[in-house]
Amino acid sequence: MTSGVKNIKTKDCLIVILNNAPEGYEEHKSLAFHFKEVKFINSLKLPKLKYMDIVQLNTDLSFHLTYEPLRQFFNNFIDGFEKTMKTTDSGIEVVEKINKALRDLIKMAEKELELSLSDCMGLNGELLHLKTLLINSTDHNTILSGWNRPAPSNHDFDYEKEAIEIKTVSKDKTTVKITSAFQLEAPEGKSLFLKIYRIETIQQSTTDSLGELYNEIKSILNSDLLKEEFVTKCISDSIKYGGPRIVTLPYKFITIEEMTYRVDQALFPRINRLALPISISNISYSLDLSAIEEFRV
Repeated sequence: MTSGVKNIKTKDCLIVILNNAPEGYEEHKSLAFHFKEVKFINSLKLPKLKYMDIVQLNTDLSFHLTYEPLRQFFNNFIDGFEKTMKTTDSGIEVVEKINKALRDLIKMAEKELELSLSDCMGLNGELLHLKTLLINSTDHNTILSGWNRPAPSNHDFDYEKEAIEIKTVSKDKTTVKITSAFQLEAPEGKSLFLKIYRIETIQQSTTDSLGELYNEIKSILNSDLLKEEFVTKCISDSIKYGGPRIVTLPYKFITIEEMTYRVDQALFPRINRLALPISISNISYSLDLSAIEEFRV
């Protein structure tokens, strides 16, 4: 479907599929209904969703996505709904199809928005460090710019004189996973630090620690532009975290310990990529925390 409007006329309802994207861009769809009688609208079971606005006025109804990382998912939902419609459908049949489509949408969106515990732990560690940096600096622009999400990078934070790699481990973990030969390689002319957060996780909790931390950082940032940049960094990343407004997570994180290590390029135990045969790639290994205690600062 190109930019424009598509109408489907049934017995008791006009269905309108809108695509507001300019020609050549990803489709930006929305869905609207105009029923002949308000009784059909009153038969609908309309949920309140964090990622979609459902607007009802008299005999009119419309669905509008409010969380852009779900754009392709939402476009596919509308395409699927369109295929179920028939011009011979009565008003009641359209209502039944809308109710079913919304139930299916909720189930599919929950899976799409689901974040693994490991993803949440990793982001929680980075946000803990970001919060600390923001509290201790007035130059929030530099601090936020140095946080390397969502762009792929060797280290989580990169500044003029130092880079910081963040790792989060569970309370009983005695090793930390290094996922590339670059993670413990200092940028030229800079110091590299490895910061590890040891946390306890309470699952199925009513406290959403990541959501609370997300909101704290937004409140700390000293301009609306930086707040928007922070939100964009989060939702543009691979895990597409949109904050507690979009998804409530069942994880309570309790920070037990913070450990910072100076990664001495000559002495710190690590795999040096320059010493590897060129035929070896995709390096991943575990580092015993007891072996790096002497580098703790």
